[in-house]
Amino acid sequence: LEAKDNKSVYYTSNQGQGEENIGGKYNEITQTIDIETKTTGRFEIKDNTSTQFTDIKDQNKETQDAINNLVAKGIMEARTSSEFKPDEIMTRQDVAMAMVKTFYELDPSDQVSFTDVDKSSRYYSYIASSEKENIVKGYTDKTFKGQDPITKEDLISICSRGLHEKKKYIYPENPEDIIEFKDKDEILNYARQEIALAIREGLIGNSTDKFDPQGPVSRGQTAVLINRLIEKLY
Repeated sequence: LEAKDNKSVYYTSNQGQGEENIGGKYNEITQTIDIETKTTGRFEIKDNTSTQFTDIKDQNKETQDAINNLVAKGIMEARTSSEFKPDEIMTRQDVAMAMVKTFYELDPSDQVSFTDVDKSSRYYSYIASSEKENIVKGYTDKTFKGQDPITKEDLISICSRGLHEKKKYIYPENPEDIIEFKDKDEILNYARQEIALAIREGLIGNSTDKFDPQGPVSRGQTAVLINRLIEKLY
């Protein structure tokens, strides 16, 4: 699709249900926008000029750029017409939506098996595709708990798995040789390789400060992490 870098691809289903910004990666060589999709419908290029948010001026430049890019590309959403709410805690359902969009894994025909996801929810198709592709995992009691905060180690693990599965990045053999955080022993075993990979590839920083692996993640922090991931994926 011929375009400029200030454009995004917008999708409308064959049934005419809504219009959604699905982003796309601008290819400077061909001057086109590259997208991946699992569905058919109408695809149209439109301006993706970002909202001028009034509540991100105190954020550093990387965070501001990440927020503006992800909102312009439809991966994350504004909270109001002028606010992004960068300090708001990121929920599991918002992560499911953002990561399904990031990985171009949305398939409207997917079905949810979780008992606590209503079919009328705007998150339904994203949670369904997330479940099918094993992006944001559910719980053993068959619930998803979409409104609960995503933990830091869960979000980072999702991003690292994306690098491993889509770009064949190799996990470090000895994560303990890479991770320096003061509370690294609190990182659950399943997440150690993923966090070590994220550190090695620059998705997150490394230090001897406290990491708080089971702590929440803000929307601003999420935007930075996903934006760094996108640069490596596409």
